[in-house]
Amino acid sequence: MDHVVTQLLILRGDGTVEEQAGGYSDWEARGGRLVEPETRGQQMPASKPETPAPVAASPASTARRKLSYKEQRELDTLPARIEELEQKQAALEARTADPAFYQQSRESVDAVLAELSELQAALDTAIERWAELEA
Repeated sequence: MDHVVTQLLILRGDGTVEEQAGGYSDWEARGGRLVEPETRGQQMPASKPETPAPVAASPASTARRKLSYKEQRELDTLPARIEELEQKQAALEARTADPAFYQQSRESVDAVLAELSELQAALDTAIERWAELEA
């Protein structure tokens, strides 16, 4: 880091920040030193118990499994389906962006907004499924 850093921000224990020119070695040469948490007189909050690291999957389980015929057909049709849903969503959003849209009756506004919400849910589901099949 000494060859990369051109200035340091030293955080003091009293909440102040000091700016120093140069790298860590320069700061250390000017008398700077790190203070260990135990020597500050403040107790560190109790840390959370460590959770065990996830076990790495074996190469066989990480290998891409072959898709069934039905899944492959679904994967082939999903991009077109997603495109269609995005176009419908864009059209509805353009419709709701018009200031005159909200001057309509409450029922018609609610119906369009509900359709937009359903469309977003369908789009999210299609994208998740596409990502699942691609993986």
